[in-house]
Amino acid sequence: MAQDMEAIAKDKKDTRKDTSERGKWHNSLEFMMSCLGFSVGVGALWKFPHVVMRNGGGAFLIVSAIFIVVCGIPLFFLESCIGQYFSMSPLRFWKMSPLFQGVGISMVLLSTVFSVYYNTLIAWTLYYCVMCFRPTPPWNHVYNVLDLSRGFEFMGTLKWELALAVTISWTLVFICLCKGVFSSRIAVYITAPAPFILLTILLIRASLLPGSLDGVLFYVTPDWDRLKSYQVWMEGFIYGFYSLGNGYGAVTTLGSYNRFHDKSLINSIIISIADLLAGIYCGFALFTILGYMAYETGIPVSEIRNSGPGLIFITYPHTASLLPLPQLWTVLFFLTCILLAVDSQFGAFKTLTSGLCDLYPGTLGKHKVLVCLAACVGGNLLGLIFITQGGMYYFQVVDWYSAALGTTTISLFEGLAIAWVYGADNFCENIKEMMPTLPNRVLKILKFHWKFVLPVICLVVLSITLWRFKPPTLNDYSYPDIAQTVGWVIATGIVLPIPAAIVYGLFTTQGSLMQRFKHLSAMRYDSFVKHSCDECKEKSYFSDLPLDKTELEMCHMLPDVFQDDRA
Repeated sequence: MAQDMEAIAKDKKDTRKDTSERGKWHNSLEFMMSCLGFSVGVGALWKFPHVVMRNGGGAFLIVSAIFIVVCGIPLFFLESCIGQYFSMSPLRFWKMSPLFQGVGISMVLLSTVFSVYYNTLIAWTLYYCVMCFRPTPPWNHVYNVLDLSRGFEFMGTLKWELALAVTISWTLVFICLCKGVFSSRIAVYITAPAPFILLTILLIRASLLPGSLDGVLFYVTPDWDRLKSYQVWMEGFIYGFYSLGNGYGAVTTLGSYNRFHDKSLINSIIISIADLLAGIYCGFALFTILGYMAYETGIPVSEIRNSGPGLIFITYPHTASLLPLPQLWTVLFFLTCILLAVDSQFGAFKTLTSGLCDLYPGTLGKHKVLVCLAACVGGNLLGLIFITQGGMYYFQVVDWYSAALGTTTISLFEGLAIAWVYGADNFCENIKEMMPTLPNRVLKILKFHWKFVLPVICLVVLSITLWRFKPPTLNDYSYPDIAQTVGWVIATGIVLPIPAAIVYGLFTTQGSLMQRFKHLSAMRYDSFVKHSCDECKEKSYFSDLPLDKTELEMCHMLPDVFQDDRA
């Protein structure tokens, strides 16, 4: 008996030690800048303008604002509270619920895929930033510079310049994240505000160009008739999930470094609104450039067709090349892209490395630098396919399929698991423990949203996406069937762990179906404390499986197992 108590006390002490060694943000500002850096990425420069032009200009901005209120803030708050309360990344948190541990795995898979292909964007931008200083600018012939192959089926060869750029970009990620929250805390003070300083300089210069006002008017003037189209609402909500980073696990990971009593609701409101405003601000800078381009070419802003990476590597640099001191403006533009991309990479990459270190604190957790190095080397090798001659095709297919389906599917199961399995009432009690002054009426609104509004929104958006889903295009190139198959395999592979974990758990557990579901859906607190009381095990229907919180609380030996240093 005494030995058991000593073992439990040691496990409890080790748990506290592991939590403290994870590190914490010094203040809420560091958390907010990290989240904003992750959410406001290069997508604000090449995805946002394209969907705005395709969906009625200012009408899309209205839909985006509605998304922030009805879905963005509540979901962001939910994800950040999970990390803040349990002080762990999604991979370890969701492992506590065997029935839904696939949610955490899918989050890590989505963030890993994102990190691998997104780092290619940093490499391309680094490459073009250097190319700015060549006598003949490359952006009029971007696809020749990248030596693009004839199509998806033709991979081609590697370009050693791009391979070097990819290695440099991964080295930059390693330097900024190798020390965990301690090194990223320093980096975020530079990478978060710097892009907006550079963007402001570009905005001021672009606003002085002829035709810039036409671009701004197109941007802010809503086409009210487009609000009647479900397409605008669907794309607005899909982009909202993507923009805020819901479903990637990054918000939970970054929130796990919060102090226990941080005011997470206020932070979530500020971050969600700031994300929307930052995207709108980027839009002003970019549509002034598009307005000038329309003025120079004599075509309306709405008919400028370059989208995706083409906007970054062709349209904007080409417009800047028409200005005095073209190298200055193009370098500033590419530096802005690099900083925005690096910030987004931080959040996604930390979801992978923090998840591994939290899952195996006794082994990998003690060698965080080596884990970060191994992940960077692995990402570098996997990313080589995107810098082949067919890399642009592969990049677009992976980005198109993973982002559109993964975020909404993961968010749907995440909300269902917390609201209906773990229990919205239990989760609100956790929140009340962290934020005692939070009004009860606010919690009632959030509870209703998590139980009913969020699942309905996610289910509707996901259903319409699957119903109306179209493959991507690259200028006039249409992707073959093999590309679409690869895309669907990637999208399915990301979310497959969710149903796989549910089916596996139900088929391998003893008892009736209801007993199995109840037992597997309970949170397993043995992740924190090893349980060794035979008397309590005899009270469980499943003596060979971990005990849940209720069973642990029944134990006469553990009256204060769940007390920690949260004061």
